[in-house]
Amino acid sequence: MSINIFQREWVQGLTMQGVQWFQALHDQFNQALTNITSALSGITTINNTLSTLPLFSTVKYYSTTTRAPNTVYQNPNNRPMLVSASGYETGAEAYMYAEIGQTAGSLVASAIAGNVPGGGGTGYYSTTFVVPPKWYYEVYISNINAWPSASNWWVEYT
Repeated sequence: MSINIFQREWVQGLTMQGVQWFQALHDQFNQALTNITSALSGITTINNTLSTLPLFSTVKYYSTTTRAPNTVYQNPNNRPMLVSASGYETGAEAYMYAEIGQTAGSLVASAIAGNVPGGGGTGYYSTTFVVPPKWYYEVYISNINAWPSASNWWVEYT
């Protein structure tokens, strides 16, 4: 079987196109591999950095003389703050909740604890919430007389 000159050039052309196609595929694969390696390196760097940062570097414990319910405070930090406040309810109808907002006048309820209207239980209640950097927060108690030891335990983690 013989191949004429036209068929030979056609086969050589196909072979060159195939080589060029495989070369382009090879180059794209190598670029994708480089991109993946670079991304993994970046993730490793971020992970290593984050793993050395403490979740909270400061814990402040407050008493009722330095932190009071129904008073607005601000998170002065450039990082989120976790606030936990607790108190003892005497059995009257009352509830406590946390409010947060970007301004002191825009607080919105974010966590609730205690007896809802119509309740009357006695016990310890607490609320824990996160305050974004520079935002305002308050632990609100609906009937302060029902909480004689309100905010006996008030902790801020920054």
